[in-house]
Amino acid sequence: MLSRLYKYVGPAEVENAWRTSLRDARSGTGHIVRSPRDLTAALTAIAPGTQSPITCTFVVDELGVLRLADRSSEHVACADFRPVLAAGEITFDDGEVVEASNQSTGYCPEPSCWTALDRALGEIPHPPNWTAAFQFRLCASCGERSIVKDAVYECVCGGELPRAWTFERTTCQRAFVGDWVIDTIEEATHTDQDRLSVRRFDDVTVLALADGAGGTSGGREAAEAIAGHSFTHDLVAAIREHDRGNVGQSTAILAHLHGSTIHGASVGDSQAWARVAGSWMELTADQSRKPLVGSGRATPTPFGAELDALLIGSDGLFNYVDRTHERSDFFHPDVAWRLVESARLPNGELWDDLSAIVVRRLGDLTG
Repeated sequence: MLSRLYKYVGPAEVENAWRTSLRDARSGTGHIVRSPRDLTAALTAIAPGTQSPITCTFVVDELGVLRLADRSSEHVACADFRPVLAAGEITFDDGEVVEASNQSTGYCPEPSCWTALDRALGEIPHPPNWTAAFQFRLCASCGERSIVKDAVYECVCGGELPRAWTFERTTCQRAFVGDWVIDTIEEATHTDQDRLSVRRFDDVTVLALADGAGGTSGGREAAEAIAGHSFTHDLVAAIREHDRGNVGQSTAILAHLHGSTIHGASVGDSQAWARVAGSWMELTADQSRKPLVGSGRATPTPFGAELDALLIGSDGLFNYVDRTHERSDFFHPDVAWRLVESARLPNGELWDDLSAIVVRRLGDLTG
């Protein structure tokens, strides 16, 4: 359901050169493709008079829309210099996709970004997966971007490549549910106790955020158990069920989003705020901070509202980000990175794990 958002990680001089080029030419960026008719128009504009097959640079932009450009174009220019959900090269023949890859050294997306391209292509015929997939890694030894070949995690400089994708410390993922845009934000410190999830069951979106108790055993496991639960029924009862499990202790915020209605329950010091009729209200204001879930004595508090927007976050967010800053940035497309950056210490690190779920209407996002 969630797809990672990728920021540009390529050379700054490449991005700057394209910004200058496009500004001087006063031209647009990638051609928007939402239908087979759009595809025909885009390919005609990109390669006039060229017979199929035609290979293009593509991105799936941050709003889930496919954009195409000439193969010689940089992905960052095709994306209008914004984050993307997917990027690579794509080949069309007679109106259908015959080849597709995630080859983009500007964004270095993971193969899992196929799901975003699959959704964006819609009714345009396409294969069930990449015809060529690439694993990009950032070498800690030389700082260069590398492609993993034959499952050998070694850079050309001789350094060992990480097994995990490490271009960004902050993980921002996005889902589209009706007219809602749902973002999750995660960045861990050495404690790594926060867990969250967003899942869809029939017509209900289930949101869960848990922060394992530091200084006690099993906190991380307790948070994982809460975030991994389906929670399709009574949320107060669900928290009580986890309270009896006693694998460790954790905060918990669980919520059902159905249309514009939110119903939930919470325990601890993580918080949920709803924007209702233009004003912000704390849904978790009356929650019991302690005992935590897993103590056997937790008292979950229910909440509910008709909302315009929603912010759920751990104390790693609310303890370190100014509330005015949170609200002024809330409808900016880059809210995920802005919130994390505003919580950083002067040395660039976070004092505590930070996790959040941001729910906004698509029409409310501002540039």
